[in-house]
Amino acid sequence: MRDKTLDHLRCLAMLQVIVVHALYWPDFFSSARINLYKSLLLFEMPLFFFVTGASSGYSREESPWTFVRKRWLRILIPYWVYALICAALSIAHAAGTAGAVEGKEALRILLSWILPINRQITELPYLDYAVWFVPVYLAVTAVLPLLREMRKSRAGGIACAFALGLLYALSLKAEAGWLRYPAFYLLWTFAGLYYPEIRRAGTARWYLPAALSALALLGLRLAGQNLDMQVHKFPPDPVFLVFSIFWMSLLLAGRKGLDAAMDRAQRVPVLSRLVDCFSHRTTTVFLYQSFAFYASAGISTLLVPARLPWIRLLVCFPLTLLFCVLLAAVFGPIEGRIRRRGKGKTAGNDRGEEKPG
Repeated sequence: MRDKTLDHLRCLAMLQVIVVHALYWPDFFSSARINLYKSLLLFEMPLFFFVTGASSGYSREESPWTFVRKRWLRILIPYWVYALICAALSIAHAAGTAGAVEGKEALRILLSWILPINRQITELPYLDYAVWFVPVYLAVTAVLPLLREMRKSRAGGIACAFALGLLYALSLKAEAGWLRYPAFYLLWTFAGLYYPEIRRAGTARWYLPAALSALALLGLRLAGQNLDMQVHKFPPDPVFLVFSIFWMSLLLAGRKGLDAAMDRAQRVPVLSRLVDCFSHRTTTVFLYQSFAFYASAGISTLLVPARLPWIRLLVCFPLTLLFCVLLAAVFGPIEGRIRRRGKGKTAGNDRGEEKPG
């Protein structure tokens, strides 16, 4: 049996991704104040990696190589299919703009998409906006077997938490910002490994860290700190860490309410389809949302005048959800087959399968 709360958290994280990207990607409106308000919703990636840790902690015991191989294939195969489509579109667009594309340039574009560690080459909007996540997820997953082993004992867990904290602190000093992404999201993945204890504990205890982190953010604001989280998220700095603790504490405190709300939503057929899609086809939706935004933002811009940015947003968001569900119906079976092939027996009951975030 799947863990209902983890499915609901996955769905919430994916919905939050669409909300955030609807606010940022089409850029219907922007100002310092609006950017500050928009950034207060940027908690989706810590949640994704928390769920990754929680669900992988429930998976069966297997060799580190098998564990990593399965999870890399779960993200890489859907990504490579997406990358080939994006590379073809990017090459076609470049050819249409320049009249022709030399073979070396076409190969360069193709390789930039096939190798997720590179910066993808494209002139088309949205296609490469979210794929920064792929190498970060691969790096985090490579370390997960060690985290799972360390987490088995209290002393190992404490040592691991200290080591991850030290790694993140060192990453703040490193000139290469790319190091900070896996260092930061490893913290949340490791926290997710303690989901069974979190689930058994009461929800009220999470209001204290939420209140303390809120006070810390308020203090930073009064001290003149810019709290636009878009500034602090890329790469994630200590301000974004405090912000993430605030939101994650609130979510853990309110998880029973989230379950109740999702259960009610699933009584409505349309919403049930959406929840099911975002809970079980997370990788597909995360990747192909770029196509959904390309269509929905274009339609919103065509139908609604620029002087009505909020109306554009209200048109863009539901259209994006619709297109995401349709794209998941087309490309989701790839993700589904990979998961069924790698699925094994798990220990215990009420377990959730891993979904990358």
